[in-house]
Amino acid sequence: MADKITFDREAIGVVEKNQWQDADSLAQIGASAGRISSSGVAVSLPGPGGSGPQELTSAVDAFNKAMSMVILEYSDAASNLGSATKGASANFDSTEKYNQERAARLGVEWDK
Repeated sequence: MADKITFDREAIGVVEKNQWQDADSLAQIGASAGRISSSGVAVSLPGPGGSGPQELTSAVDAFNKAMSMVILEYSDAASNLGSATKGASANFDSTEKYNQERAARLGVEWDK
């Protein structure tokens, strides 16, 4: 049983499409999705309300983080399948790192 998956762009005929912006666009959307605020999703009501509002807020935060990761994986796939440079498939984390640095230059908290 193989313990790793290899992907050969040339062997399957992937052709780079420089005019496509899919990978970059998805990376930006994925970075933004993880920063969607959950404040105001649920509020505690007067009286014994239990932990429902906090649990809902936590669930929304977890969902936003998961969706961000999913969208970033689509960005990686788009990169690997030709919408970005060939070198991008060698290091998928470079897209996420680029967006993190870009966000920091704009004064946006990355791990919000």
